[in-house]
Amino acid sequence: MRKLNAFGHEIPPLAQCVHSEQLHRMLFRQLVSILPERPDAKEIAEHLFENTLTEGNDEACACAAQSLLREASALQHIRQGLNERSARIMAQIQPHLIGSGVLDYGCGDGEVGRRISDLGYSVSLCDVMDYRTEAARDLPWHLLAGGYQEKSDRHAMDTLLLLTVLHHCENPDSSLLSVKSLGPKRVISIESVYKLTRAETFRFRQAETCRTADAFEWLELPTEGQFRYACFWDWFYNKVVNSGVFVPYNFLWPDAWRDRFRHLGYDEAERIYLGIDQPLAPEFHVLQVFDAAD
Repeated sequence: MRKLNAFGHEIPPLAQCVHSEQLHRMLFRQLVSILPERPDAKEIAEHLFENTLTEGNDEACACAAQSLLREASALQHIRQGLNERSARIMAQIQPHLIGSGVLDYGCGDGEVGRRISDLGYSVSLCDVMDYRTEAARDLPWHLLAGGYQEKSDRHAMDTLLLLTVLHHCENPDSSLLSVKSLGPKRVISIESVYKLTRAETFRFRQAETCRTADAFEWLELPTEGQFRYACFWDWFYNKVVNSGVFVPYNFLWPDAWRDRFRHLGYDEAERIYLGIDQPLAPEFHVLQVFDAAD
């Protein structure tokens, strides 16, 4: 039975992503690179890929992969690198923060918000479930359930963060309406994307941000190859390294997100092609800044 995401794009079986002739070598090389440096790293990666052929669905594949990595003492090694992820994101978004009030919408472990708070900003967090780190638990937090409607925060908020959030939303357009209802002056979004080419990065004069071997190789993939690539790493990061995260693979490309924000009354103020910037989740990321139209 065909599975479609919220935008009508067919979601490929995990095995189809892993064993694609276009992707297999690239994914295998990247997976080995994030495993502990040990003689059997390639063997572990091979077993993980083989499981995608034998297990019945993505959830079963994730359980098998977690067990494999845990038995090989590799899962904790990978998870220890998560602190570096929040530090990178912080460096990427800090130049674009405005005002003093910040809401991290879909905050995850809350570490990015904690780092922003340490700079003196007034930060609130919200998400559909609470798995904040201990260090982030001093910040105001709200459950995202049927929309976020805290009036006090709505009036105090200048910048709203959507950091790799939208492709996890069951209905991204509905989530964007919820974001609009909060009335932020600026929205900073980082998204895993597809449907890009080298020409696209040159058009925005940002090819230099994508000058890594993996990014160039990714940009040469056809559209469907880029989509499958994003699906694999989204599954691995959210179902294997982490667990319990909703993964509907609702990916779009930067122009499509720009058009959706424009429809809500937000103009794209800046776009930065981050490339494959996160070793633990090597998806191709793009940062977009949207400002409320006058």
